Amino acid sequence: MELKVENYGPLDEALIKIDTPITLFAGPNNSGKTFISRTLHAIIHASKTRMREDLLVAYLCNDIWADKANLKDLVKSGEEQAVVRFKAGNFNLEIIIPSTSKEYIDLESRGILPKINSVYIPAARRTFVSIDRFAKTIMQLVLPQLEGFSKIFAKIWFKNKKADIKSKEAMERLQNVLYDPDAFILMLRQLIPLTPPFSEMIAGIFPPTLMDIAAISVRYSQEKLSEDILMAFKEFLGGLWKMDEGIFVDEKHGKVRVRPSLLSSGAVELIPLLLITDYGLKLSKNYNRIYIFIDEPEVHLEPPSQVKLAHFIFKLVDQYPKLSFIISTHSDVFLLAQTKYAASNDMLESICVYEFSKGKSFEKKIGKYGEVEIEGFRWALEKVTTIE
Repeated sequence: MELKVENYGPLDEALIKIDTPITLFAGPNNSGKTFISRTLHAIIHASKTRMREDLLVAYLCNDIWADKANLKDLVKSGEEQAVVRFKAGNFNLEIIIPSTSKEYIDLESRGILPKINSVYIPAARRTFVSIDRFAKTIMQLVLPQLEGFSKIFAKIWFKNKKADIKSKEAMERLQNVLYDPDAFILMLRQLIPLTPPFSEMIAGIFPPTLMDIAAISVRYSQEKLSEDILMAFKEFLGGLWKMDEGIFVDEKHGKVRVRPSLLSSGAVELIPLLLITDYGLKLSKNYNRIYIFIDEPEVHLEPPSQVKLAHFIFKLVDQYPKLSFIISTHSDVFLLAQTKYAASNDMLESICVYEFSKGKSFEKKIGKYGEVEIEGFRWALEKVTTIE
């Protein structure tokens, strides 16, 4: 999988090749790390079966109701156009975005995307608390009335006055929407056609990159978690906790019950990360490869927990060969925990590091002992150690 961009977002140019189980993006804020992750995730989701331009635009702009004209906002300031080129197997996608909405946006795809999928774990994981409560409330309201709702949705989706004829198909769609973030986005675009400024207000509260968290909130209380994820809950969150301590790991039934209000900030950040990773594990049964994008896994985690998480991710890709992680980080502790683990376990071929700096991306060399030099990290360490 390869992505090449020019004059795109904060980037002058970048060439990213994803051909290792773990790819790390490092660099300062607003250097393009999340931009690239979100673009890869958008293209994969929009091209899984056939190219869905509406879904592609929604994910690229991180706005459920965005249209092609909004893509002009992705052009680097002062440039005439941005170019995005993506390649995976025999699938090729090229997007040429002019800086003014008057000019035509050229979007061309050829071939068929390999059987791949992705999930996205944003840095704003604390919203899991509110999304989790919202999703459970919706489920309590919707599930008992699903058949009735399906008749209403049948009229809207199929524009058929004889709703009973299509209600079964509508019910299947509605169930799919509750579990599939892409289907949920497309449903919202169709049923609630918003325009600025209202669409921008909603997008800021509930952007597409939070859809995976919403889908997981619906799923995790009903489905059995993978054994490795259950073990991770026990390892990271202090073992078998009681409900009055915020979390209960039920190994017998493969469930996790959570009371986020009683948990530390680190635990609240870590829970959705583990749950969405579990979702990726389940998806891997139906795809040749699953890409799990993580923004800032180190958020609110102490250094020892960052090291544990870095090692846990390596163990997952070693155990599940269909998984690939693409991780954006600001933490030298997390980055070095991964590269040094790779070196000590003879797995350096399984990891690649890119530094984003000064509008470009650079593939970094990893030494035989796992050492890797990131300019921003080195500069900060020098500043800290030379304070008088």
